[in-house]
Amino acid sequence: MRPRGYAQELERRRFRAIEMMDRGEPRKLIARFLGVSPGALSQWRKLADAGALKAKPHPGPPRKLSDQDFLHFPRTRIAVM
Repeated sequence: MRPRGYAQELERRRFRAIEMMDRGEPRKLIARFLGVSPGALSQWRKLADAGALKAKPHPGPPRKLSDQDFLHFPRTRIAVM
């Protein structure tokens, strides 16, 4: 499950963890500080080494109507008060 937060916040947390690992901080301390598991740190290290640590924004739910279906709706004006 994806953790809560915006993609930029999650990305910043991952980069912060990599910086701390590069400085030689203990992984248990990093995991506790950032609220993640030590396994997540290992995954992030692998992603960072592969150059794939950047965030991937969530695309949202799939569309339920096609463009053709959408065209069949009448165009109405919404009254703004």
